[in-house]
Amino acid sequence: DSSVGNSKDGVGMRGLTSLLLFLVIGLAGCEDSPVEPLQKFVEGPQSVLIGAAMSIDAGGGHTCAIESDGGVVCWGFSGGQTNVPSTLGTVSQVSAGTNTTCVLETDGGVACWGVNTQGETNVPATLGTATQVSAGSSHACALQTDGRVVCWGGNLAGQINVPGTLGAARQVSASSGSHT
Repeated sequence: DSSVGNSKDGVGMRGLTSLLLFLVIGLAGCEDSPVEPLQKFVEGPQSVLIGAAMSIDAGGGHTCAIESDGGVVCWGFSGGQTNVPSTLGTVSQVSAGTNTTCVLETDGGVACWGVNTQGETNVPATLGTATQVSAGSSHACALQTDGRVVCWGGNLAGQINVPGTLGAARQVSASSGSHT
């Protein structure tokens, strides 16, 4: 159906998309524009030279990898989520969320960085030893050694309210939406 996505005045998603592309392309050609040329975003597959990757996770506009030495490297769009802290220890797991990156260090500690508008990088001091971590959209969750799930950050949809009756979990996944 050709009317899908059209508004009453006949301007649909195609028209809106064309207008946005025109604006981005136009801004990219301006001398002091903060917008990079569109071709940078639509070129074919990109590669980043890193060491032997043990694990890779892609988030909302950025990607992170754990190298063979346990170090972390991140690339892509950054509101801070690709700025790996220099004080980070050896890492066994990485989770790239929408605007946040969280890692599980080999000693069971959790570290998060990036956009922190709702406390998503504020790892609870009482977390204890974790076995897994997952960064979501505006929240993060960790799985403790006893199977308890602990979540922190934004709670617009109750996504950090872990039910007391949950019991021991074996895995945790914080979504890029508003749920866990």
